[in-house]
Amino acid sequence: MNVTNLVLVSLLSYCTDFAKKLDLSVDLPLTTNQVRRFALIEAYPRLRADLLLSNEHAFSFAMGQVSYYRGPLSVQSTDREALLAHWTQLRQMGKEEVVVFGRRCLDQLGYSLESLFADLEPEVEETGAYPNYVLRWNDPTGEDDLSVEIEIDAANRKLVRLFLLGAYGQPRPEPWVPGLEELARQHKEALLKRNPGLRREYVTENDGRLLKGLAAVEQFAGKLELPVPRPLAGVHVREAYEQWLWIEPQMIIVLTNGYWFRQDVASGRILQFHDGQPFFSSRGGVLLRDYAGEWKLSEAGAIGLVGATLRKLGLELQDLLRQQPYMRRPEVRGNVVIPRLFVSWARRRESGQMEGVGAEVDCDKGRVAMLMLP
Repeated sequence: MNVTNLVLVSLLSYCTDFAKKLDLSVDLPLTTNQVRRFALIEAYPRLRADLLLSNEHAFSFAMGQVSYYRGPLSVQSTDREALLAHWTQLRQMGKEEVVVFGRRCLDQLGYSLESLFADLEPEVEETGAYPNYVLRWNDPTGEDDLSVEIEIDAANRKLVRLFLLGAYGQPRPEPWVPGLEELARQHKEALLKRNPGLRREYVTENDGRLLKGLAAVEQFAGKLELPVPRPLAGVHVREAYEQWLWIEPQMIIVLTNGYWFRQDVASGRILQFHDGQPFFSSRGGVLLRDYAGEWKLSEAGAIGLVGATLRKLGLELQDLLRQQPYMRRPEVRGNVVIPRLFVSWARRRESGQMEGVGAEVDCDKGRVAMLMLP
C-alpha cells in the first residue's frame, strides 16, 4: 500500500471519530469503499487533504484535525436532489436553541469555546426557504476574520456544515503514517525550490551574525526601556534564523521572555519588535481575558505615544505622522473590553517606494506592544 493510501486510511479514522461525536448521518466506521474522491494536497509544512464520500459528505483535514465538514443538506452542497426535498421541511429549532446546539457541537469535539471566540455572541443567519441556520463567530484579532462557521439543519437537529478556521492556530499532533515523513521532506524541497524566500537558516548562539543581532537588540531595547536582559547573550535566545521573505536577508531573534525582533542584516537596524503577545494578527492561542482592561489612553494619546517612541529611537518622522492614520480597534461581540489600538501611517516616496510605520498600543497600560519601522 503506497503512502497516499495509508494516509487515506489514517484520515478515515479521524473522520469516523468526528462523525461519531457529532452523530452525523453516515455509516460508521468509514471505509475506503465509501470514498468517491481523495486528494492529498500537501505533506509540508503540515498534512492537508480533502475527501468526498459517495453519499456527498465532504471532509477536509488540516493542522492535525478535521477542519471542515459539509453534508448533503448544507446549502453549499452540490446534491440538488437532497436539497430540493429538504426545502419543504420546517424549522423545529429557534435561534437561541441553535446557538446552544452549535456550541455543544464544538464542546463535543474537544474545543474550548473561549479559544475559538465561540463564547461571544454569534451572527445568526437564516438560509432563505431552507430550514437551516448559519452561525458565525469572528476572530477579533484580525480584520473581518472568521473563526468558526456552523450550519445547522433546524428541521432534523443536525450539524450539516462546520468550518473551523480558528483551529488553524491550535494545531494538534499529526497522524503517524509510514512514509509520510519522507513525503513531507519531498514536499518541503519542492516548496523551497518554488519559493526560496521561505527558507530559514537557523544560527547558533556563537554565530557572529547572532552576536551582532543581539548587540543591536540590546541597544534598541535600552532606548525603549523594554524588559530585556542586559547584557544579552545566547542563553537568552529561544531561536534565531535568517530569512529572505523581504528580498534582503533579515534576522529574526526570539528571546526566552517572548520578545520578538526583526533585523535588517545589511544595515543592522531593528525594523520590528513585539512583546510576544500582540493582539492583532496573532491567530491562535489568544484568550480575550488576557487582554481585557480599560481604555485609559485616548486615540490621540496613543498617537502621541507612538511619536514619542519613534523619537526615542532617533527617528524624526513628523511629516509622516501628521498624515491621517489608519486606526483599528478590536470588534468584540460581547461585554469584554479590549483596550488595544492598531495605528499606522503610510506614504509613497519620490522614488515610488512605500514608507510606513505601524504600532499596536496597549491603551490600558500605556505602552507600545508592537512596532514596525520603515
